[in-house]
Amino acid sequence: MSAVRARFRAEAVRRELATMRTLADRYGVPAFLAGDLNERTKVFCRLSVGGALTSPAGGSHAGRCASPRYSGIDWIFRDATKMGRVLSREDTEADGNE
Repeated sequence: MSAVRARFRAEAVRRELATMRTLADRYGVPAFLAGDLNERTKVFCRLSVGGALTSPAGGSHAGRCASPRYSGIDWIFRDATKMGRVLSREDTEADGNE
């Protein structure tokens, strides 16, 4: 991969992570990132470092970054701060956001 393409990919991942953090901080709702992100280990390590995002496929940062084994999907990440909270239709109706 060319150095220019690598820089563009690194910047894209940085922007995706910033967007996910903004969604979680500003709106307090679960946010998901799914996509064909290539560079499996690098992407996993960048997006999940510090507990920012988690992947249902697994992976860990215990001691060092260890991406999950291939799971048949490319990537799905979830904002880690809302792991136990799932919004229902009743939640949105109570807020007047149908």
